Amino acid sequence: MAESWLFRVASRPEFGGGHVKRCLVLAAAMGPSTSVRFLLDSGGEAWAPTVTKAGHAVSLDGDWPRSSIDGVVLDHHDTEAADVEPWRSIARRVVAFRDGGRPVPGADIEICQWESRGRDPEGRLLRGLDYAIVDRSYIAISKTPIKDLPERVLVAFGYRDSPDATAHVLEALDRLGAQWNPTVTVALGANAPNLKHVEAACDRLGTRAMLVVDSVGLQNLISDCDFAVGAGGVSAVERAAAGRPSLTIALNALQVPASRALAQAGATADCGLLASLSAEKLDTALMSLARDRSARASMARSGRRVVDGRGAERVAQRLLQQAAVGG
Repeated sequence: MAESWLFRVASRPEFGGGHVKRCLVLAAAMGPSTSVRFLLDSGGEAWAPTVTKAGHAVSLDGDWPRSSIDGVVLDHHDTEAADVEPWRSIARRVVAFRDGGRPVPGADIEICQWESRGRDPEGRLLRGLDYAIVDRSYIAISKTPIKDLPERVLVAFGYRDSPDATAHVLEALDRLGAQWNPTVTVALGANAPNLKHVEAACDRLGTRAMLVVDSVGLQNLISDCDFAVGAGGVSAVERAAAGRPSLTIALNALQVPASRALAQAGATADCGLLASLSAEKLDTALMSLARDRSARASMARSGRRVVDGRGAERVAQRLLQQAAVGG
């Protein structure tokens, strides 16, 4: 009998697109015999056409059919703070993404992709980068030669980048121009609150910089770069899967565990939180990594090794296996 699942996904503009993207990949991995409905935030309607195109039903929070389902996947902005119990009345199983490291009380399965493997006698915790969820198109991106200095840099902090990390990085690249002069591709959304600021920063870089607005996915842009600077979370996993050496800057506390996990695996360099990152520290981190060809080559290898593109399949298999045994 077909399984019916609900994906409750953080989708408002301020949350970026990472939650929706990884849930779409997981839903696809659960197979065509599984019926999936996405429950988006009120205010997250812009994602509805993308979800519908992927073949899933869509509802908005507060306006959806509350029928009994086999399972619910909770991917809130801060799932650890969410209340699991209300879902018990309609769902036989509750699955939660645990990004911040704190337990999700009441969840049957927690997806803890940023945590180290450890004892889990009950088999509830899917720990480690083996469960990192990424679209397999990133795995297919071709390798690129590791140059003495990177020549093509991608700067991408999501569609909105409310903290304005993009401009901070562009200003750093401008300051470093006498030592390192790469071409720079910048990805940002048309509704980003700091778009004008980023446009001005690109203008200061002149012909070195190209701004791409509302790119549909980053696959082509990552393919065309040999070094990347971006946020933690899903986009950091995408860079690792593509084998692109990168500098990762967490935009908020929830992105810190992802940045650290990937850095500990050798797949990126972790610059910590943007809020505590000085211009001097950013300049030093960029220039040090740009000059260290060996470190960048090691990152490229490590990223492809630790993020193999099968994380969604592993998670889906565990969810559906549990269903088969009556979990």
